[in-house]
Amino acid sequence: MKKMFISIIVVVAIIVAGIYSVKHFYETKANEIADKTEQYLINHPNKKKEEIKEVKGLNSKGGDYGVLVRVVYKDTPNIHHFYKQVDGKIVYDGNEDISKAKEPVL
Repeated sequence: MKKMFISIIVVVAIIVAGIYSVKHFYETKANEIADKTEQYLINHPNKKKEEIKEVKGLNSKGGDYGVLVRVVYKDTPNIHHFYKQVDGKIVYDGNEDISKAKEPVL
């Protein structure tokens, strides 16, 4: 009985560790891709770091590792620009004007 209890505890611990590891992996990848996107914007389209308000990696279905990066510029805070990494390259994925977003109907 004691061996079975210990076995269950070990299995549960392995499952919890696995879930944590996967979550940590994707959070790390989201941060890495967000940093890479910021460097891309500063170096290629010649944006200045001071013009960027926010760069955040989000879980998504598109792009490498399922990461979509939201970029908000200080001069247009209501427009969210989206980038993703595809085969190691940063590509623009469109934008959304959140000032035109509709309130959800309940």
